[in-house]
Amino acid sequence: MIETSSSIGIINEKFNRNNLFLTTDSVEVLATQESTKLDEFIEYLKKRNVTFVGRDHIDSFFYPQVEAEATFEYTGENLPLDEFVPATPLTADHDFRIIKDVTRKVLSEGTCKNFVDMFRSRYRKLSRMFRAKPTMRDFQPLSVVKKMKIKDMVKTVGIVTDCGTTRNGHTILTLEDETDSIKALLHSRNETLAEQARTILTDEVVGVSGILGQDIIFVNHLEFPDIPGREPNHSEEDIWVAVTSDLHVGSSSFMEKAFLRFIRWLNLKYDHRAEIARKIQYLLVVGDLVDGVGIYPGQENDLVIPDIMEQYRNLATLLKLIPSHITLILAPGNHDATRIAEPQLPILEEYAPDLYSMENVRMVGNPCFLDLHSVKVLLYHGGSLFDFLALQKEHDDASVPMVEMLKKRHLCPMYGNVPMAPSEEDLLVIEDVPDVFVTGHIHVNSYQNYRGTTVLNAGCWMEQSEYQKTRNIKPTPCKVPLLNLKTYNMLVMDFGA
Repeated sequence: MIETSSSIGIINEKFNRNNLFLTTDSVEVLATQESTKLDEFIEYLKKRNVTFVGRDHIDSFFYPQVEAEATFEYTGENLPLDEFVPATPLTADHDFRIIKDVTRKVLSEGTCKNFVDMFRSRYRKLSRMFRAKPTMRDFQPLSVVKKMKIKDMVKTVGIVTDCGTTRNGHTILTLEDETDSIKALLHSRNETLAEQARTILTDEVVGVSGILGQDIIFVNHLEFPDIPGREPNHSEEDIWVAVTSDLHVGSSSFMEKAFLRFIRWLNLKYDHRAEIARKIQYLLVVGDLVDGVGIYPGQENDLVIPDIMEQYRNLATLLKLIPSHITLILAPGNHDATRIAEPQLPILEEYAPDLYSMENVRMVGNPCFLDLHSVKVLLYHGGSLFDFLALQKEHDDASVPMVEMLKKRHLCPMYGNVPMAPSEEDLLVIEDVPDVFVTGHIHVNSYQNYRGTTVLNAGCWMEQSEYQKTRNIKPTPCKVPLLNLKTYNMLVMDFGA
């Protein structure tokens, strides 16, 4: 695998020999690809008589295609629910298992020791990832670094316990490991460091190298754990997965009519794209299945179903209309009936017995790591998305903070805004690299591919509420991403209007 910065020159030379010229952003992307794939890409470009290679050429060759489709003309919407008769689908043997079940490890007494153990676990897990990186494998603990001579080149890894700005606009970090702590200064005139500094969150783990000063490191290189560029796993069978989240059943803003269109489509009541509907084997629902009760001030004014158990009964009534051959994987969110602290237990059975009685339903925790026909899927409702979005000017693309999570290899690095249940092990570290990473929470459908991982946010099934307006959330309701586990091609269906 070509990963180091020194490889960029080799890549440029390889393409120049073939009369192909790379833009700056394209060569950086190609540095993560295997050499055999680069040879195939060169042949692909030659056949198309390309001279100047841009990101559009790379995306068309290396990454799956995404089709965003406008709404189509719906018919038969007045059918009563009891007239739903499941049609005969194309089915395959289900190959589904939970790789990591956090529910067995999330019990905690909430003591100070639990928090200390959690952060130690975080540091140890992520520092091991740095040891595996060629550029950081020789880093030293802070106790060793601080004994070195002034002006020595040093390299270390630590948790960011504080992040501030000097009067001159430089970023200054406080780094801590299990042995000591030290300051680290990122100069604002270094454009790369300045850009990286804007994405730093407290409590994340970073690697730095630079010149040692008096109890300070003058950083010339900053690294995140990050995921490697790679070819994702593929299903051998032509199987599609539907992804959604944030139904908020019980809210006056829940768009039930549109959700029933989606169910009708799954039941092959429409000819439109029926060839895909027949191949859907899984529906992933990533949290906030119901609107809950007492979640935010004045919520009672937004509810049409004020009882949470009744909300789940209504949800079960809807989900029972989905063809029984489709496995429903239901994860909780911050509106659901389970503890709010992450990692979250599955929705409690006492509140949703009808869901637990359904044979095609699997209740999982948040987060959850799945294997679907060899494809590794990470589900996370997305409680920390707003921590990341606070660093951005725009709040209409959830895929950007999701990529930051992958770079930091942690789902919720900053402690304080999202309730956390401390335990001996930090279960929010992204230890295994997912092929597909899915969130909800922000209510905005968005997607991209990052280093071979398909990153997508499902969207929602509710109109913009007054509360969302105060949070500057502009939802994109009724959009359902459909993902092919064999090709990773994606179709975004719109069931609105």
